[in-house]
Amino acid sequence: MAAAASWVARVREQTVEARDRSVRAAELLAAASAGVASPMLTADAEGGRTRSQLVRDVVAVASAELAFAASAMKEAELLTCRGAAANPMAPLPSVDHIPPGYRYVGLALRLLQTARVCAGDACNVLVRCCERLCTASILLEHPDLPSVDTFVGTELLAAHVNLQAVRHLAGVSATLANTADWMMQVFVGVN
Repeated sequence: MAAAASWVARVREQTVEARDRSVRAAELLAAASAGVASPMLTADAEGGRTRSQLVRDVVAVASAELAFAASAMKEAELLTCRGAAANPMAPLPSVDHIPPGYRYVGLALRLLQTARVCAGDACNVLVRCCERLCTASILLEHPDLPSVDTFVGTELLAAHVNLQAVRHLAGVSATLANTADWMMQVFVGVN
């Protein structure tokens, strides 16, 4: 197990990176939520469009953070499949084939797989959120449409709901990555 130290350390680095990026995404999304909390009205269409663009910019950065987190999680999985193999030139086919001596590592990787799904789902929801914000911006350009402020409000509400869901997913992803890191620490402590 002494040879495991180098690849386990690299897996832990990726796990911590994934956790930190997920936390950062959740923080950015909290700020973005504040941007859609108050109404956007055609009476201040320019202000509404500007706010919508600012929120979309923050959402884009949060989405990138989540994508990087998912990438780090996958890298941790690939490093483990190579490091836990008897021959690193013939990596294990999946996390399910991790030898019994690496039990905690296997459990940590399963948590990271779930965290990666959460991060991916969050990125998909962020696309819908941006679509809602773009729709609101377009509607703000047409003050002559009947009940346009109601439609803008509906789009903002949907964007706000999307942001809340993504904040939750980012938080779950961060928590799972943190727990995976803890399990890796247990593995290092046991071995």
